[in-house]
Amino acid sequence: MNQHRYVLRATRQESRESAMVVLESGDAIGVTIRNVSNDGFMAEHESFVRIGSQVSLGWPGEGLRHAQVRWALSGRFGAAFEDGKAAGRQVLGTA
Repeated sequence: MNQHRYVLRATRQESRESAMVVLESGDAIGVTIRNVSNDGFMAEHESFVRIGSQVSLGWPGEGLRHAQVRWALSGRFGAAFEDGKAAGRQVLGTA
């Protein structure tokens, strides 16, 4: 039981990588990935991305990973991977 009353988060790997996100509209935007975990990612972009929208994240040399936007603030947003995996990337704390 979590006695501290906070949600335990997956280990995040800090990043400054450029990537592409395909929005529900089909538009592709360039983003900077700030961190990634097996559960999802946080990205920076100057446009607002709607909470609840479906997006696809693409890193150079890897396929698209489908995700749902869970939160968004001015200039950044976080999304959860649909399949719970960060593509072929090894995230800290995982094998």
